[in-house]
Amino acid sequence: MKVAPASDALNKMRASGTGIPTVPGTSLTDVVRNNEHVLQELPPRPIPAADEINTNASVPDILRQHWALFLRNGKEQRRHLYAVLRAEGFARSVLTILFHIPAASSAFALYILLASHLGSVHDGGYAVAAFTGAYSVQIMLGPMLVRALGLRSLLAITSLLNIAAVLNMLVIGWRLTVDPNNVSTTYHALSCVAMGFTTPPWTPFALESLYRRNYQYSDVRLSTAVSWGTTANMSMHPLAALLVWLGDAYITPNHEYAGFWITIILDALLFVVVLVAPRVLPDISRIRMAPPQNLVRPSRQTVVLILGLVLLGACMGSVGSGLLGFSLIHGSMNLFMAMVATGTGALVVVAFPVVLGGRSVNPWHGWLASGVLLIMAALYLPASDDTSTIFYALAFCGAVLGVAFGGHELWLNRSLKHIPDAQASFFTRSMLGIGLAMGSMWGGYMGDAPYYRNAFMVPVIIATLYFALGHLYGYLWRSEHEEQLTPLSETARS
Repeated sequence: MKVAPASDALNKMRASGTGIPTVPGTSLTDVVRNNEHVLQELPPRPIPAADEINTNASVPDILRQHWALFLRNGKEQRRHLYAVLRAEGFARSVLTILFHIPAASSAFALYILLASHLGSVHDGGYAVAAFTGAYSVQIMLGPMLVRALGLRSLLAITSLLNIAAVLNMLVIGWRLTVDPNNVSTTYHALSCVAMGFTTPPWTPFALESLYRRNYQYSDVRLSTAVSWGTTANMSMHPLAALLVWLGDAYITPNHEYAGFWITIILDALLFVVVLVAPRVLPDISRIRMAPPQNLVRPSRQTVVLILGLVLLGACMGSVGSGLLGFSLIHGSMNLFMAMVATGTGALVVVAFPVVLGGRSVNPWHGWLASGVLLIMAALYLPASDDTSTIFYALAFCGAVLGVAFGGHELWLNRSLKHIPDAQASFFTRSMLGIGLAMGSMWGGYMGDAPYYRNAFMVPVIIATLYFALGHLYGYLWRSEHEEQLTPLSETARS
């Protein structure tokens, strides 16, 4: 249901720069409405509680009000999440999580394969970069491939081709066991590219399906649906790490092949699902809906948000390369999987409540706060030199990345909501993959085993760039949303 915009009187009753409205609505965008090119679909305003009314601009009061709004928005989004999952169905929700895993398990397997046979971090970083870059290109080409082949045919073909590409990588692993010089660098790089380009593109189409089915509802439900898809996407990292660790212990005698066998099993399962149960595939049918009167064109804010997403992906990739060097120093690839599961698990656990309740936080406030915390977490990594401290550092770093990722998804959903063509979902997924590829390659270049702390300095550099980019985003956000605000002195006199 569309509700008429609030009157100008409400726009004058806010504390400038605090991000807390004097009479708050359900989210910050319900109150800051001066941008004429945005068409909001809003639920009726609830009556604000006593602890949600801004009485002064002190820091404790601002934090208290943010927390109150966070709790209320979280309750509302949990209700929408229940409706989204009920509409999705149990089978499709489970498969959405499962079929995210092959991309992560293949990347982990490449890390472990080259580190085990060559004892080299930079070779593993370059291999993962080639794999992730090819997968990102395939995601970007996804809409064109679906128009040419259809989703069912595309998923069936890519699942079979990916099984062949992974089997080829198993042959490469056997040849490296016989003689490390028996495989040319060019052939191995092309094999990584082939494995990435043939990975079934379930991830972007599942997000596209959520977008299309929930576009017709309110902004809040759409944001909740896409946030659920994003959380399922992020969950592939800890789940893949856990499965690789279990595969090492119970499935394959050679631990460097466990990730490849997991990918083969899931690809075969996807092929069976395509043949037997096509109804549970992502629904990407066109939905006829009235076009909005005012369209949102990609703005400079959107560009800065996507650049920030690239930096966050690069931070994750460089941390992975540093952890590989740390594992080589301690002589255990199982340790590598345990560390990855700890860091990415903390990311998912923290990101989920953020995407559910973080709509009340001023976007550029959240960016700057998460940037400061990310610098602190990144500085803790190179200071960790044994297994007793590295897990604390990874839990802290993963939690901060979860805050940053969750906030970015909320702000991107808000910025791109009124683009009828949802190709933005493919673009943002591919840009995140490009960031991962850049970080893996940079961390691998700097972090061979004796010098793994060099790889851990890359996240420090990236976190600093992320914090600086947050200042630019804050300037753009304030220039659009706050430049027309009445000065605080005039508001007090009125």
